[in-house]
Amino acid sequence: MGLANEGGLRSEVTYISGEQAAEGAANCLLSVYGEKENYVYPDMLDRDCLVKKIRGGEMKVFAAVSRDGRPAATLSCKKNPREKAVEITALAVHPSYRGLTLGECMTGHLLVECKKMGETRFYALMVLFHTQSAAVYEKMGFVPTGFLFGVCDAKKHLAQLHFKSQKHSWAVYLKTGGHADAGTVYLPFHLNDIVREIYKSAGAGVRIAEHSGEPNGASRIEYEQDGHHKTLYITVTASGGDLRRQVEALEKQHTGALQTGVVYLNINDPGAVHGYQALSAFGYGFAGLKPLCGEHEYLIMSKTNRVLIDRAELQMTDSVRRLLERIGDQA
Repeated sequence: MGLANEGGLRSEVTYISGEQAAEGAANCLLSVYGEKENYVYPDMLDRDCLVKKIRGGEMKVFAAVSRDGRPAATLSCKKNPREKAVEITALAVHPSYRGLTLGECMTGHLLVECKKMGETRFYALMVLFHTQSAAVYEKMGFVPTGFLFGVCDAKKHLAQLHFKSQKHSWAVYLKTGGHADAGTVYLPFHLNDIVREIYKSAGAGVRIAEHSGEPNGASRIEYEQDGHHKTLYITVTASGGDLRRQVEALEKQHTGALQTGVVYLNINDPGAVHGYQALSAFGYGFAGLKPLCGEHEYLIMSKTNRVLIDRAELQMTDSVRRLLERIGDQA
């Protein structure tokens, strides 16, 4: 399928998908990042790994290539079953094809294809070392809703950018189709205004309540230690009186240089206020929302310990910077 254009390079670009797109996608990412060590998902730069993900239904891969097969741009997406939303990943445009709005064109095409399959909720995680991809998504109606601080080893993956920070960060972007209702969420009073503002900007309605009673039963959590990012991800679906003890036990299992933690706290659970207070008491800080209006709504809490995150070095669009300042006022 050809991509429409007034002329020039973009008129020679062709859109492909599926296994056919795997090699073009890998080559395009390599042209942007130079080496696998510089990219946070090295398997995305390997054709065989991409084909395996495509065949298994784990990921849809799109690519734009020139008539002679040279990579021009790539974009992929995957369904997150728990959150009932589509995560858009790996937007990259070859340096020779930048300025032709290929990123916008491919994102728009992907959204159309996903909507044909009934998908209405989309999100993306943007690494905060450049603003090009973020600007594309903002033009397509995505809005920033929060941050994951300290999830990428900047010295390892982004050494070519000469960052002083030991780890980098991601911004969370959300796009919903039509009206979305987050239901009732339970928050400490001081977060009410910023949370309501984030939901409003994302086109989602929300009822905010504060549950001050003691939680009943044990906490229900899932976790994953990402060795590549040296980050412990903890999903709390129910906050009980033992939450702090459970999280501290996990932290003791996963220690080391550059180790950081990210908690997704289910705020549809009445115990979430207690959970927030328990996590805040030992170093987790409010970092925004991952509001997907699926089975649960998640408040993001990050813990960087002694890991350096120099926020002055993060490169952000104006909307992301405003959100960071707003969240900082609440922390």
